[in-house]
Amino acid sequence: MNETVNMTEGGSLEGPVSRRGFIKYALLGFSGLATAVGVLTPITAYLWPPKQSAGAGGGRVAVASTADLPAGSGGVYSVNNKPVIVIHTPDGTM
Repeated sequence: MNETVNMTEGGSLEGPVSRRGFIKYALLGFSGLATAVGVLTPITAYLWPPKQSAGAGGGRVAVASTADLPAGSGGVYSVNNKPVIVIHTPDGTM
């Protein structure tokens, strides 16, 4: 593992790079690239979030009927992959 490298005045290496040295530098470069991508991906996703459909939100959605919930009780339902609490009041409104 004693590896000597002679440098010339111009800063270039003398002689070819060994297979072990090539693998070492290739893995080091890949690790650096993977780290940079792993750090930059959430930053760019935060700065440029994906576009949402214009019709999202607002309006009424049928989630449960009055037969599903007796008066004075409630339940949690999923609407557009988000939890929604539905409460059936004693006067009949949901």
